[in-house]
Amino acid sequence: MSDQYIIKDEIRLLIQKRKPNQYKKLYKEIVHQKQYPTITVWNDLIAEGIEEYEICEINGLPYRIHHIEVSSVLHLYSWICARQIERRNITTTMRRFLIGYQAMVETSIENGLNHIDELAKGYAIGKLAVLYSYNRQRISCYKAMASSITKIYKKNPVLASRILDEQLVLSLNAINNLALKSDQELERLNTLIDVNDQKQKINYKDLWEELGWDKAKRISLKSMTVPPMDIKKMPEYDPDLPLLSLSLTIGSWINSIERIGSENLSEVSKKTKQNLSDELDQLIESAFLLKQNLKGENNHE
Repeated sequence: MSDQYIIKDEIRLLIQKRKPNQYKKLYKEIVHQKQYPTITVWNDLIAEGIEEYEICEINGLPYRIHHIEVSSVLHLYSWICARQIERRNITTTMRRFLIGYQAMVETSIENGLNHIDELAKGYAIGKLAVLYSYNRQRISCYKAMASSITKIYKKNPVLASRILDEQLVLSLNAINNLALKSDQELERLNTLIDVNDQKQKINYKDLWEELGWDKAKRISLKSMTVPPMDIKKMPEYDPDLPLLSLSLTIGSWINSIERIGSENLSEVSKKTKQNLSDELDQLIESAFLLKQNLKGENNHE
């Protein structure tokens, strides 16, 4: 096997590691049972299957490659978030972080296209609010939280992983406060977790007095600054925007459809099945007409 594929820290952060017993099972399947995995990549970046890839590389085993096509690395991050949110074995904190991180990248994509102040009137937050059945304020809270965890990760990756795994239990506000701590203070907290019991869940409140820290002050959402992500500068008006937005939305639909399609639907009522079937018929018809329109436009070029 070659080292032709890259694992970015940003992507590693977006994929929750398997628990030890799950990892052992995966290792056995790949190494001993020869169930070689499929690794999803974009260009030379691994988008899914990091642990599988590393097992194969260490043991010199083959793997299959599945290539995906997205417009940019920010679109890739959004795609990964959407895929990971569909997992059933992620923690509540990880799910909130992924929604927030997706809001960060979608906002950066939107601002790059239109130079819009998203917190005031952005489309990205509203789109995710509808997608995940939250209000805009909740999505903005998760966005600030994701920014804070990203800052913590850059200072102390182990501590960030413990937060996402919920070994260290914190409120959203406590996470935002923790991001303001220095590298040394975060390392003190990490060491204290080891001393207490690194196998058990630990409530952050229980460690305040031992650390000598004041109780976390409430941080206003308006005071939270989410640094813009690197984006390609685009003109103020871009005719591609509606199609780009639709492409991202359809990707989420496909994920949901594939997930539901793999489930046992025998207990679902006939009425619910029929309602969904009718909606899918309309979707198919609309998609067909749009595709014909796209083909027609291409023929005129």
